[in-house]
Amino acid sequence: MYLYNNNSFCPWSLGGNFDSSKVYTMSEEGDSDFLGPNFTNMKLVGTGGSGAVYSAIDAETDQRVALKRLLLRDRMNCRAALREIKVLKTLEHENVVKLTKVVDSEGLEFQESSTFKEAPELFLVEELVDTDLHHILQSKGKLREDYVKLFLYQLLRGLKYIHSANVVHRDVKPSNILVDSETLLLRVSDFGRSRILDPAYSHNGYLTHSISTLWYRSPELLLNSSSYDSSVDVWAAGCVFAEMLLGKPLFEGRHEIDQMEVILDSVGLTEEEWTVLKPQIPEKTALRKAQNQGIPLGSKFPHIDIQGKTGFC
Repeated sequence: MYLYNNNSFCPWSLGGNFDSSKVYTMSEEGDSDFLGPNFTNMKLVGTGGSGAVYSAIDAETDQRVALKRLLLRDRMNCRAALREIKVLKTLEHENVVKLTKVVDSEGLEFQESSTFKEAPELFLVEELVDTDLHHILQSKGKLREDYVKLFLYQLLRGLKYIHSANVVHRDVKPSNILVDSETLLLRVSDFGRSRILDPAYSHNGYLTHSISTLWYRSPELLLNSSSYDSSVDVWAAGCVFAEMLLGKPLFEGRHEIDQMEVILDSVGLTEEEWTVLKPQIPEKTALRKAQNQGIPLGSKFPHIDIQGKTGFC
């Protein structure tokens, strides 16, 4: 049982302490104080598609924080940075990473009246969380069901809030899910690929499909759809859920077509659904699906009651 009082987090007994010493925390190599004296004792803790992330001590608060570096090389980078900043300033929830301020390359707070032309790069100052779900799965393999329940509940709770703000994350995956190894509080992070979808406006034809990481990409994105909604995040959350149970990714395709084939090998379709899907996929993939019934998705989880009568409920 996991208790949430209003919006406060309180993990109930998990039948044993979560051993944080067995969790690989992010690397702390690459010391640099290029934002000093406002930020000192800087350490590189990770890199990703949207930029490097450092930890540092904020001289103003004397607290260690996370600094996400945004390079403003061209108009596309500037647009993505502006979108991420706008989204993070909009969101405030305990299961979503918190943005405290934005600073320039000298460590000075970036003013809203300033233009991106005045800054070659920006840093998002966020709360520092010591590990993420990817590192936990690497070090522990599949998780116990009580941990899976706790993390899944918080992930869905965070996504429900994000979606209620008309924001689609578009890159939900274990490495973007931060976890405090002491409190087990989970936070959705890295909104570099997020998008605000105004329900009063049609975004049909204006949304890119190449956004989320391949193994967590929903079928509509694999089919190059430029019209989708927050359900792409729910699909990715389902993949993360399965990965916590299996200790490895659920669908491990080598490329987009292979990813679709791997999904079709496990997910059953009605005749009506197959009639709609068949013209949208390569002929070779359609033939493979027709000849191979695949392995039912439920068979990958023999220890879980798929009907929900016992066990995972």
